[in-house]
Amino acid sequence: MKLHYGWIVLFATFFALFAVQGVRLAFGAFIIPWENEFSLDRSMTSLISTVSFIVYGLSQPVVGRLIDRYGARMIVIGSTALVGVSVILTAMTQQSWQLFLLYGFFVSLGVGGASNVAAAAIVTKWFTAKRGFRSRANDHGSGLSFAHSSYGLARDGCRTGIVFIAFSRAGGCFFITKSTC
Repeated sequence: MKLHYGWIVLFATFFALFAVQGVRLAFGAFIIPWENEFSLDRSMTSLISTVSFIVYGLSQPVVGRLIDRYGARMIVIGSTALVGVSVILTAMTQQSWQLFLLYGFFVSLGVGGASNVAAAAIVTKWFTAKRGFRSRANDHGSGLSFAHSSYGLARDGCRTGIVFIAFSRAGGCFFITKSTC
């Protein structure tokens, strides 16, 4: 029995969600280290989170349009790369405005591009039956990513943990480019 190529694409999409969503979902693990390092109060870290959610939410219709125009593959690859670069730069921040710009805007913009919107477009292109099941299988990439990110932060601390997160997901871009979405 021949393996349907859609399953390979589904796995690549799963890995893309794994690569980017944990950075977003692990925000709570960043709060105390960022507050201590940058002398931020809770209102400023909450503002970073709020801006992050707004950018993410506003990016979704734009991402849908870009997927229609350029295809999910290019959008997911570019978004995953944007998250990776932004997360590495976040580890090098020296001032709170850099953190605000990198995490609040660029990471969220990238996460918006490699989100369930892109995953749904990919699943509907490659599968005609049981699309809901396959879409939910992709969502598990997000959940596993959260656990992996939290582990990296707990094990290595904030700055080293962020680098661990970024580089442990770098293969996502390579794998996605080798698959056809």
